Amino acid sequence: MKHINTTFLQSETADPFGFYTRMRDKHPVYYDGKNKVWAVYGYRDCEFFLKSGVVEIPRKGMGREEEKLWNKYAREIRENLVRRSDPPEHGLRKAATKDLVKQMQPVNVTEVLDGLLKAADTGKLQWAETIAGILPLTVLLKSFRLRNDDIDFIISHMHVVKLYMTGTSGIEEVHRLNAFSEKVYPLIKNHFRSVYPGRVLGEVHVSNLMGLCIQSYDAMRGLLGNSLLQYLYRKNPAEEKQADYFRKLVVETLRFDPVFHNTRRILTEDVECGGCFLKKGDELLLVLASANRDASVFDNGATFDINRGNNGEYLSFSSGIHRCPADHFSVALASETLHYMASRYHGIELLQPEITYEPLVNARIPHNINLKLTI
Repeated sequence: MKHINTTFLQSETADPFGFYTRMRDKHPVYYDGKNKVWAVYGYRDCEFFLKSGVVEIPRKGMGREEEKLWNKYAREIRENLVRRSDPPEHGLRKAATKDLVKQMQPVNVTEVLDGLLKAADTGKLQWAETIAGILPLTVLLKSFRLRNDDIDFIISHMHVVKLYMTGTSGIEEVHRLNAFSEKVYPLIKNHFRSVYPGRVLGEVHVSNLMGLCIQSYDAMRGLLGNSLLQYLYRKNPAEEKQADYFRKLVVETLRFDPVFHNTRRILTEDVECGGCFLKKGDELLLVLASANRDASVFDNGATFDINRGNNGEYLSFSSGIHRCPADHFSVALASETLHYMASRYHGIELLQPEITYEPLVNARIPHNINLKLTI
């Protein structure tokens, strides 16, 4: 059989979902020998691996020689990230992350949006740069009562913050990460001590606040883009009058057009799946975007339907021990943002018909959503 590339860049395909459908129908569990990964396309199989104890997070990049040059602050943040951990350490880090989410205070999203749009060119608004890449981080960090200049500092260094997850490539990136870490680590730790004097918020909390920043920047930038596009493609003034219309639209976008299309795991024991024998140590590519459209779980899964009863069963926030603890925050922020835009602007015009996406394998994040806004 001809080799099928399962790890393509989202920027290089107009319709990954058609490919997922074909694979789900013909090769639901497929070994990609060139990329040395088992690609899994069905909902039940993906859910099984996400919830089972037979997989762990890949450790690629953690042993690079240059990472020995990271300073103690950078290493502390990376090593305590819940997204990179497995049991038994994972339990403590997950608890710390949930504790952080509980400390979040309400933020006036309308006020933040007003400020961002006041400084923008509404005749040609670059949505990803002006709103989607800034709003979630601003709201997140304000919810922990950080000062505005500290928020600006973190947002301006998101290209560095992401290195905690991806690892560095070259000595220049090491220097930038070390310099940022040396400033941000004590900044956040001292802030926690002053703002939450009655609580013990230590190293694990500092680390996973950075983790939440990464999630807010990547996942929310994509969700705000994808859900806005779905709104514009299906604009229906009558439906908008429903009290929960925008929440339902966001939830269905997470199923139908999710940000993260796949996630990877390593098998810790032999497993039989889809008539195939997978060995301990094999790498899995769990294609969540395919699972979200599996007709055995979602009736007419290839159709966008905000009123489908089980849309919330999507796997877009993962499942099991690695399910995102900020899922409710994400849905609420996206819903409120869409409601704000629809209420404030009489016209929201998409200035280009073709949307392009960032060159990523695991995520489909639009970056050229140019809008004309009319009050």
